[in-house]
Amino acid sequence: MVVDDDNELLQSMKTSLENRSFKVLALSEGEKVMKSVSSFKPDVILLDVYLGKTYGVNICNELRLKPETKDIPVVLLSGYCKSDILNKCSANGLIQKPFTVDTLSEIIKRQLQ
Repeated sequence: MVVDDDNELLQSMKTSLENRSFKVLALSEGEKVMKSVSSFKPDVILLDVYLGKTYGVNICNELRLKPETKDIPVVLLSGYCKSDILNKCSANGLIQKPFTVDTLSEIIKRQLQ
């Protein structure tokens, strides 16, 4: 699952990851994450930190509170990386924008191990 409010980046990530044989659900609104997680059942969630009205860290914290989602790896995406952001939630990693598809793919593979 990829969640980002930048539709151009979102579609680019979706297409690039699908070309590498990943099954991807792309969401542009953070409010849809919790409902979509139960139906899509992602192996990894790539989650933008700043999603317009929604803060990705809050979504990550909500995912960690639910037994059915607490073990799904969450990797935060941000153009404004601050090292303390990982202390605000239990994300499995942080990727600074811009990034390459190779970097993204490698991080996903690492989370799936």
